[in-house]
Amino acid sequence: MINYITLPQELISNKNNFHYKLFDFDNIYHFKLFLFILAKATVIYKTNKKRIKGMQSFHISEIFTNNDVLSKGSMTYENINKFINGLDTPFFKEIGYSNKEVNFKLSHQYIKLLLSTENHYCFDFQKLKGVRDVRAAKLQVLLGIYKKSGFFHLNYLFKVLDLNKIARRDRKIYKIKHCFNSLGVEFNYKHPVNQYTERKDEDYKFHYNLEAKNISNERLDDDKLIDDIFNADDLFLNNEEVEKSIISSNNLLLVNEVIYGNDE
Repeated sequence: MINYITLPQELISNKNNFHYKLFDFDNIYHFKLFLFILAKATVIYKTNKKRIKGMQSFHISEIFTNNDVLSKGSMTYENINKFINGLDTPFFKEIGYSNKEVNFKLSHQYIKLLLSTENHYCFDFQKLKGVRDVRAAKLQVLLGIYKKSGFFHLNYLFKVLDLNKIARRDRKIYKIKHCFNSLGVEFNYKHPVNQYTERKDEDYKFHYNLEAKNISNERLDDDKLIDDIFNADDLFLNNEEVEKSIISSNNLLLVNEVIYGNDE
């Protein structure tokens, strides 16, 4: 089983289109399986590098053996075959599945990202164990590569969690809060009290703290949306916020900090 996925620094930047392609899945099983496939393929490429220029492969059991993160019950041969052979992603130039073998060739663009920097960020797959909602899983990946506290811009979460297809803004904010709650993460969505209140730099951001489990956040109910998550001023956010950094760089968690236990 692959325990970690390492992601190049450029891929973490939300200014890079590949960043959003990493989260371009609406099915929890497909999202998890893709992450494991990408992690395994990346390790193989880094090991072989220029020694093998054509297609490379690995047996699917290398992903599923002793894997308590993926749900084997939902991963039948037919489902795996259909998903991998229908996979359309810029991370792979070619990818296919037959006879329980995953055959692949990484795309030039992804290889360029891998070679462009020495800094890579690390995500522990065990953090996805038991996560059954695809949006919560995406948020967990984002939280898993950062340190103990930080923030995400509201519009960024709308985009990366695929919430823009939902018409009502309060419903979108509710679903983000539901994701944080389901992961047991302490958070605070900050915004002006009303449209007449001066906007602060901290507003329209989800601030989070990973140091302690969230045991006090109010449980959100579909029939009881919190009134203060919606106000008229919410309708007029500058769309350029989507392009802003999602978090300050000093909160990024480097691979060597994971390996050597840096607790800063």
